[in-house]
Amino acid sequence: MNTRGLCPMLRFMATQFLVVAFVVLFSASSRRADTLNNTPLRSSCSGNYSTGNSIIRANIDTLFSSLNSRSPFSNFYNITAGNGTDTVYGLYMCEGDLSSDDCRSCIGAATSDILEQCPSSRQGIIWYDYCHLRFADQNFFGIMDSRGFPMINPFATVDNPELPLAVLSRLVEEAPWSPLNFAANASVTAGVYALAQCTGDLSRNSCKSCLDEILKNLKSCCAEAQGYRYLSPSCWIRYESTPFLRNVNSTFTSIVVPRCPNESIPENRANAWEETLSTLLSYSIGKLIAAIIVPSLAAALFCLVIYRMRLRKKTRQGTYLLTLSSTLDSTDLRLVDFETVLVATDNFSEAKKIGQGGFGVVYKALLPGGEKEVAIKRLSATSKQGLEEFENEVTLIAKLQHRNLVRVLGCCVETEEKMLIYEYMPNGSLDAIISDERGRLLLDWKTRVNIILGIARGLLYLHEDSLLKIVHRDLKPSNVMLDEEMNPKISDFGMSKIFRNDEYEANTGRLVGTLGYMAPEFVLDGVFSVKSDVYSFGVLMLEILAGKKNGRAHFKQYGQTLLRQAWKLWVEDRGSEVVDPLIQDSSPPNEALRCIHIALLCIQENPRDRPTMSAVVLMLMSGQMALPEPSEPPLFSRERSSTELVVPSYKETSVNEQTITVLQPR
Repeated sequence: MNTRGLCPMLRFMATQFLVVAFVVLFSASSRRADTLNNTPLRSSCSGNYSTGNSIIRANIDTLFSSLNSRSPFSNFYNITAGNGTDTVYGLYMCEGDLSSDDCRSCIGAATSDILEQCPSSRQGIIWYDYCHLRFADQNFFGIMDSRGFPMINPFATVDNPELPLAVLSRLVEEAPWSPLNFAANASVTAGVYALAQCTGDLSRNSCKSCLDEILKNLKSCCAEAQGYRYLSPSCWIRYESTPFLRNVNSTFTSIVVPRCPNESIPENRANAWEETLSTLLSYSIGKLIAAIIVPSLAAALFCLVIYRMRLRKKTRQGTYLLTLSSTLDSTDLRLVDFETVLVATDNFSEAKKIGQGGFGVVYKALLPGGEKEVAIKRLSATSKQGLEEFENEVTLIAKLQHRNLVRVLGCCVETEEKMLIYEYMPNGSLDAIISDERGRLLLDWKTRVNIILGIARGLLYLHEDSLLKIVHRDLKPSNVMLDEEMNPKISDFGMSKIFRNDEYEANTGRLVGTLGYMAPEFVLDGVFSVKSDVYSFGVLMLEILAGKKNGRAHFKQYGQTLLRQAWKLWVEDRGSEVVDPLIQDSSPPNEALRCIHIALLCIQENPRDRPTMSAVVLMLMSGQMALPEPSEPPLFSRERSSTELVVPSYKETSVNEQTITVLQPR
């Protein structure tokens, strides 16, 4: 008898044994005995009732009292108080692994804090590290609401972002099937600590939909960060590289089980295995047959589904190419075949590579029949820009023509490959020059002012002068290219949004952008407008003037962002010190101060206080135009937790300090 057929069974038994061993070994390191942090992450209040309405206030007090009294006995509870139009609905949810004492502590703080934050509100919600509480004068039980906000660690990135995402994807699948809609991971060896959870009133399908939606948002904004979370009213996800789970009782550390040896088993042991197998067969032949047939059918069905998906994807891509081709027919853009690009780039050789980023790689090439070199941007397989964003960029570029926008000559789409063909910019990106001291020597005062004015004119064209009203949404130094005469050209329109002429702002559930350049209203509420681009321009303007990047390196060196440093010097009447020391002596003092003044106007916290780009261009061109006094920019400073940034209270909340979203570079 061939006893090696028992290998799968032995491996399964060995796996179960090692899992139990790992639970015992790592559970101590997965527990957190420290005191619970009951500082609110954020609160939101809306709708006010009359202060004379004692009935609804009494119902709210009764509601919170009931929720508070229930917290020692359950990690989730929902209840109503009152009758008719004065009925109030409320619930709390504690993290699935929270002890009864910790849950009581967290909810006790929540019922107290929310009364202070929302003293006369009809609806409110407050989030903490380990619990959240929500109430409203309308029934929201069982209704999925995934609108929320991400929070990340802006000061560290992971080498392999796919690992925590893979863990989170598994937790998203598991959480809806658990009693508390909760699943957690504590992997010491991989350094991945994560959880996914929904409120207890959601159905399995609603819970899964909610978690899918916020995981999608995290993938698009925060995947490279070493620590992030997403909070919404109905569900939340959290990943850290260090332990934060309170009482996790399982680990999903990867385990390698040795394969069975190929050599034969001694006769006496073989007889023992044969007897074991006979016992199993006699126990239930029907179950063994089912164990073989069911997986086989499942495998066949899985293969069929994969085949259909690939066929559908191929058909969809063919339809997309036809649509793209018809779009390009009315423009000067070319649809270039993949073989031509391969020849032009020497099969994407290293010698042809001139740049690389989160989006992919840029190559310098000479297309057949062409007289000038071109730049080919090849999107990587892990790029967040899909066919939709790619088509958006191509169709936008086809309709835009301005001397301060990068000219796109064509594109290439082949199976998984997506490429854009640009005019070649000999001086590369503004980012590369600002980041290099030798490169900054090329930027004298006049050149810097010309670059600032050129970027302003390009934005003005997008906002007001083109056939379309366009918000770029990702203006940063790496998306500003410099030609042979150091003229700036704005590039990368994959995240751009077209507005109607009568449309002032829009709201999106999908956050896109880059850390340090996103306007606070977009970060907090997903609201963006042309004033969001004005904010990004103000940050970019300060970077050009100072010769410094508004990023991690600046924060670590100076303990504050470039924006805060510029504001501090401005209010101390030392604004000229913002200017790059390399050109400080050669820059006209009054002109330099005026430029800093304009930049500070652009980065004001309230979007309605910021000037339009047409006003900015006038300010830059007219030295006689009076400028209003700027107000303080958003306050960004490090909090105790390395995964959070703190900003002052905004209109929708009265928390003194709260965490906001910050997004990593693409």
